[in-house]
Amino acid sequence: MIRSIVQDKVKPTRLIFRSEVFAQVIESAEKYPINIWINEERHDKLSKVGQADITEDVLTGMKVLRLYCTAKQKDQLLKLCSMAKYDSATNKSIELLPAEVNNKIFDFVIERKRLNTIVEFLKKLR
Repeated sequence: MIRSIVQDKVKPTRLIFRSEVFAQVIESAEKYPINIWINEERHDKLSKVGQADITEDVLTGMKVLRLYCTAKQKDQLLKLCSMAKYDSATNKSIELLPAEVNNKIFDFVIERKRLNTIVEFLKKLR
């Protein structure tokens, strides 16, 4: 059931789950990627903290660090970074973040040694 919700975007009736569980499952299913492109310098930094394997190969020789946020976090980030855009047409990702924001997010990942840092990052930005 949860797999169908997350992968296939099936919306179950509220009667199946307790309300707090329903809200959490639906929020988890709505993921919006933030793509941070990885150059050699960034790859070296990730390697030094043992996180080089969290990148994804997307093009020949090009790697990306893909972080996910919820719809609420997406809206907060877009509000804080007025230049950023949400690409609803193709890959449903957050695009055109200012370079300094991308760098801060990357540094946050290095510092925390994990990908799920958006909540903490947004608190720090405010």
